[in-house]
Amino acid sequence: MFRQKSKNCGGCRFWSEMCAQSLGCGPIEALCLSDNSPSCGKFVTETHKCDAWKDSLGYAIDAPGIESDYHKQIETEEMVLSEAVAMVSDD
Repeated sequence: MFRQKSKNCGGCRFWSEMCAQSLGCGPIEALCLSDNSPSCGKFVTETHKCDAWKDSLGYAIDAPGIESDYHKQIETEEMVLSEAVAMVSDD
């Protein structure tokens, strides 16, 4: 699921809708998966806020297949960058 960048948990890629609950017909609470959040490992509502949203890149971290594709993209970009640096260094 693509996340709109926002300053709350509802837009954070670490707010896991795949592991969520609603108690007593209340709002959805999803598990926070961010190691940088004080709420890591806790159920929080989408309106909850912390600074971990700054690390959001758009796609939910637990979306099937997304994370591996993201890492492949980063590895490719890093390889292109290192080749460019090597070319400049050779000159």
